Amino acid sequence: MEPMRGDLVVKGRSCEDDRCKQGGSKVWFCVDCDSGFCEHCWDLQAQHKLGKVARDGYKHEKAHYGMLKVYQDILQPPATPGQLRQLHDDDTDTLWFGVTKDESGVPRFEDHGRYASLMANSPSTSGTNTAKYPQLVSFVGVTNAGKSTVVKMLIDRHKSNDPDSMENDFPSPVVGSAVNDRVPTSGDVHLYADPYTFQSRTPRLYADCEGLEGGESIPYGAQSRKRTDSFSNSGKLKKHSAKRLQGRPRNIAWADNDLRRKREYTVTELYPRLLYTFSDVIVFVLRNAKTFQSAVLTKLLQWGAAGLEKSLNQPTLPHAVIVLNATEMGIEEEEWNPKTATASLLKSLSTALDRIGGVPELQDLANTWRSERHTEIRTVRDLIERYYASFTVVRIPAKGRYTLMDKQFNSLLQVINVNCRESLETKRRARMLSNTDEWNIYLQAGFDHFTSNLDTPFNFIEVSLKNNPLPENFGDHIRQLATAILAVYPDPKKTSGQWIFENLGSMVASCILLDCVQYRKGEQY
Repeated sequence: MEPMRGDLVVKGRSCEDDRCKQGGSKVWFCVDCDSGFCEHCWDLQAQHKLGKVARDGYKHEKAHYGMLKVYQDILQPPATPGQLRQLHDDDTDTLWFGVTKDESGVPRFEDHGRYASLMANSPSTSGTNTAKYPQLVSFVGVTNAGKSTVVKMLIDRHKSNDPDSMENDFPSPVVGSAVNDRVPTSGDVHLYADPYTFQSRTPRLYADCEGLEGGESIPYGAQSRKRTDSFSNSGKLKKHSAKRLQGRPRNIAWADNDLRRKREYTVTELYPRLLYTFSDVIVFVLRNAKTFQSAVLTKLLQWGAAGLEKSLNQPTLPHAVIVLNATEMGIEEEEWNPKTATASLLKSLSTALDRIGGVPELQDLANTWRSERHTEIRTVRDLIERYYASFTVVRIPAKGRYTLMDKQFNSLLQVINVNCRESLETKRRARMLSNTDEWNIYLQAGFDHFTSNLDTPFNFIEVSLKNNPLPENFGDHIRQLATAILAVYPDPKKTSGQWIFENLGSMVASCILLDCVQYRKGEQY
């Protein structure tokens, strides 16, 4: 996908240089000058002369005005408590799952039915086979790292000036504001639809997870949920967010002491297991690359170890993407390339597995693979790839450089696209590609499992066999065949039960006769 074009949104805007005689030519907007100039007049400005730089030490940047406004609106959230409260009230419709406490302080897991509601309202694709195969991209990170901002950018970055555009119908997260800078923003886990794949056969869903290390403070979003007895019908969600289908609450069996009843324990132990188990891509957002080893890498690998060891027959490992958010200008130009950024970050970890001076947690994981699983682990990348299908780093610049920001979000989107395609093909080859309904069956089973026990592995094959048992006799085989035909040709007008068995009859009779002739000749029936 190409970076955003501003031709349409700047149409009609004129060059602000009084000397301009280039009417109708393309206009670029300069953030530092707060003015728009055509290509001819851009170089005539004193601030744009060779050698002149902006406040950050780099030359003034050309930006499309429409793209600029989208990013500025996202990065400058409402400054009043009333506006922010209304946004969070509206955002309760996107709540997927979370944990609440009853009057006695006992936690309870609540599935708010967001996934079922989204898929129920997903437009049908054209053709006879309308099966859809959803994919999940989960965003995690410490509080205030900018997870919600990144998700909102991915959803809103292509909004047009057309108020009736389908792209404007999709909700996106509420980003952090100075109004609530002492309290975490997002509460629990919210689920959003990607506007550009939602109508395809592989709709992509973005999970925005509550920030880590937020302590026991109730996030602003969770406080908003307490204020509303019913979910908002504000109209913002339009046709892509009908009223949610309330899920089934579950008791948390393992929350049997004060430590396990804490909110932070749930956020760090339960949510990662669920998201690791069901995600195609996990995006970890952080602001300071220097803290990657201590704040991110150890957690990523510990989650991977917990998820991998607590899930059996998982069809594919999730891909890992690290977003270095709000990167300041001044780094080498090549660092904006994901391949270079990935190589540089891994190089900085080259001593993490050294016997002397290494990281004990990482050494323990590496030794486990070497001794128990007879797998050679030489580098940190080797260790990461035992738990994740791939590892990529993408840098996002701090606000002010909006054209570069758009380029980097385009790079992030490309990485996610590639990872989702690879995950889809891996599941297809393993014959464990789940459609919309099957994915929900696994999901509900996962909710049941991990709220009952955090230490017992979740078995995908066991769930599959429970819902699709192996045929035990000839009749079961025929029924399974008829069910498979119905899945391929789901049009009820063309494929009624009578139609299926009428067309199956001749083929089944032929198979029975062939079996008699080839294998049962001379036997009595």
